[in-house]
Amino acid sequence: MLISAVILIVYGIVALYYLQRKKLVSSTKEIVLAVIALTVAFTIRALNLDHMSWDYTTFLSEWINYYKTHGGLSGLSDVVGNYNVPYLTFLAFISYFDSAYSLHLIKLFSILFDVVLAIGSAQLVSLVNKRKAPQLAAFFGVLFIPTVIINSSFWGQCDSIYASFCILSLYFALSKKPWVSIVMIAIAFSFKLQTVFIMPVFLLLWGCGYFKWYHFTVFPVVYLMMMLPSIIAGMPFIDAMLLYSTQLGDAVGKYSNNGPSLWLLVQ
Repeated sequence: MLISAVILIVYGIVALYYLQRKKLVSSTKEIVLAVIALTVAFTIRALNLDHMSWDYTTFLSEWINYYKTHGGLSGLSDVVGNYNVPYLTFLAFISYFDSAYSLHLIKLFSILFDVVLAIGSAQLVSLVNKRKAPQLAAFFGVLFIPTVIINSSFWGQCDSIYASFCILSLYFALSKKPWVSIVMIAIAFSFKLQTVFIMPVFLLLWGCGYFKWYHFTVFPVVYLMMMLPSIIAGMPFIDAMLLYSTQLGDAVGKYSNNGPSLWLLVQ
């Protein structure tokens, strides 16, 4: 817990550095208030670190144990779980550590991207409003939204990771940096399939002149690079590139997968 506390403090320092660098806080009063808010945000997360969710005990811990008994990163040659290669690479990496650290490492990794998501959101707002208040609202709003806190620090889920890259992709697109934008959305897609729900926005931006057709050619290249750990470990190339097809197979015949909608009445 001490190590985890130190890491969370580092996250807080990085967040405060961003706020000062962007001049979102400058006076002593603003800095003190920011420090208090950050302390509260990360303290809440620290209090959740020891909670073991059903997903962790049933899936994540079992996948880590698999990698632990199959050579760590070498185990990436096999299809394990229903996450894609980048996140599985992280799980394989932490399998080298004592199992007692796994829960905290998983959550700390996601919490790191809570910070990235907050920064990306503030940057996105800065494109349409240069005033400090809206940017600060976006930054701290993300850090304090219950769904963000629960997802990373309580459940140990990784949604803030792909969401961060989605937000950064939009920011770079609107900042007229199309190559970087496509790299970011490709990384997001490599972490989680749900990225497809934001992809239509990029077709709209293409129609508005933010992209040329050749900018999209970098997408498969980046995706391939993100799959390399499994390919290098020995997974067949096609299996690695089409890993999402196994997840889609689990949903065949379902109009709604436990979602609160009218489709639940007919499936």
